[in-house]
Amino acid sequence: MRRLGVAAVLSGMLLVACAAPADEPTPEPTVQPTAVRSGSASPSEAEPPPGLEPAAVEESFTCLTELPASQWLVDEEAGIAGALAGSGETLVILSRQVNGDLCSWAFFAEQLTDAGYQVGLPSYRSGDPIALQLGLAATAREQGVEDVLLVGASMGGTYALGAAAVMDPAPAGVVALSPPSEFDPPGPAPVVDAVAAADELAAPLLVLVGAEDAAFVGPAESIGAAAGVDPVVLEADEHGIALVREHDDVRQQVVDFIADPR
Repeated sequence: MRRLGVAAVLSGMLLVACAAPADEPTPEPTVQPTAVRSGSASPSEAEPPPGLEPAAVEESFTCLTELPASQWLVDEEAGIAGALAGSGETLVILSRQVNGDLCSWAFFAEQLTDAGYQVGLPSYRSGDPIALQLGLAATAREQGVEDVLLVGASMGGTYALGAAAVMDPAPAGVVALSPPSEFDPPGPAPVVDAVAAADELAAPLLVLVGAEDAAFVGPAESIGAAAGVDPVVLEADEHGIALVREHDDVRQQVVDFIADPR
């Protein structure tokens, strides 16, 4: 069933695009709103479900060495891979936007693991992005996780909604930051339709978008309408991950929703 939300508009935030840290890509939206088309790895003793298997962490993802109990999981046949880190009864899967990699969420993953959550970091390079999230969730459940939340930025917000609509059991909540209405993954995976997924959603949903990120306000409103919630339109011009990284009050709103999704 759909959960009804409360209209919210945050004010008092500077309309300033802050520069990204040197080790992260500049968080500019590079997709259209209706785009078509640590420690080192230490796999848990729990047996992953068929598909994702433990592997040596890829050297390019240096952020994983800074996260506790990191695991690199791969399904070579399906062409999907991702990481789990931390421990706890709740898994938060953090899906990145198109201009970055899984380490774009490292700052938030560190905060969440410090707070007692397990985090999932999908690597969206090929394969089915929905199957990857479902695989990470299934692996974490095999290791003792009880609840799963999906958080995604831009492309990742659309992917999060797509996975949430078919995840069984349903996730405890979904956060979509600046999501396009649909996104066409590379390779043979089908287009992910965020509006259709929101219409099928059986979990609380938080949609956030900057008022000055004009191309994504309409999609956020369409997604919210399909789910029966009002998007939070922020006085900001940042896009996706930058909303959380640059604004403490937005980050706190996401943290509060993760702790008590409703």
